[in-house]
Amino acid sequence: MTTAGDRPDPWVERRRHDRSDVLSTSLLMELTTITVDPAYVEAAARRAARGESPPDFRTSSGAAVMLVLLGLLAAVAFSHTRKAAPATARVRRGLVARIQHLTKQTDAAGTDLEELRQQVADDRDRALAASAADRQLAQSLRSLETAAAATAVSGPGVVLRLSDAPPAADTATRVQDRDLQRAVNIAWSAGAEAVAVNGQRLGPLTAIRQAGDSILVDYRPVASPYVVRAIGDQGALELAFTVGDASSTLRAVARSLDFGYAVERGNNLQLAGTSTTRVVVATPAGPRSAVEGSLAP
Repeated sequence: MTTAGDRPDPWVERRRHDRSDVLSTSLLMELTTITVDPAYVEAAARRAARGESPPDFRTSSGAAVMLVLLGLLAAVAFSHTRKAAPATARVRRGLVARIQHLTKQTDAAGTDLEELRQQVADDRDRALAASAADRQLAQSLRSLETAAAATAVSGPGVVLRLSDAPPAADTATRVQDRDLQRAVNIAWSAGAEAVAVNGQRLGPLTAIRQAGDSILVDYRPVASPYVVRAIGDQGALELAFTVGDASSTLRAVARSLDFGYAVERGNNLQLAGTSTTRVVVATPAGPRSAVEGSLAP
């Protein structure tokens, strides 16, 4: 019996032959591997078809001068590349160190922001505990914050792990941004309440994009293995990722390109809030004079 997930998908075939993300051969590689220009090969073939013998350049002074010039050019290029290599390596190491340092600072600032947000939420809940109307308002705020991925959440759900093909495979057969986008959309369509990729919480404005060989989630780089955590109904999420029609193409791509694809349940998933949430529009909950009076020192 053939299921929807076993049928060949045209998108999979296009993906199999997609090499747009592979860099073209460099000029130096072409010079070292292609020793004869194709135009010379064609000219020699035409002379051979006419029965003409190839010209003899062994006694040509022009050919000797040309060979000397080519040798000097190659020597100068090699010397320049050799001298520039240490400086290039130093610049690269400096950039990598700076990126790592700034990433640590950003992570620390994100942790502090999460703690401050939690303190503000606790203070707000205590301030709104005076009446039933205030408590209902506090519950509505918590629901909105959860939907906007502004606060940390926990609960049961499902974990999907996607990983690149083995190193020996073609460099083009790697998990790409569209694969993660498809996985996240499967989770949302199955009723997930909160989703994170490699610890990066997804909100209404979160983007998953390709940047060269890297994938950015909310402008933060993530690497294989890609772990998608989704909080929600475990049964519905597990079915969606294993046998659902929505995941048939993703599962077919994983089989075709030898991706790692594993789904398991998680009874107590912990998802942090996103650090990029900001209030765009806000209106007072009551009369303006009453709100201003409550905020007066």
